Amino acid sequence: MLKLNAKQWVLIAVCFAVAAVVNYLIWLIAMGNPSEISAFYHVLNTLCLGSAFLVVADRFMKTQIYR
Repeated sequence: MLKLNAKQWVLIAVCFAVAAVVNYLIWLIAMGNPSEISAFYHVLNTLCLGSAFLVVADRFMKTQIYR
């Protein structure tokens, strides 16, 4: 298992927090009521968005989570 430092953990937390907000706003704008979609779909979509944000942010912040 990887040993992550504090900067890497903060980057991971921020990416997934931003992904949750972006997911909510996308469904709020697109559908008007995000609660019409199941929670399972929101979780999967947030995981995908968070992972994508993490890959891009890791590249720019040079935290080397993905070596």
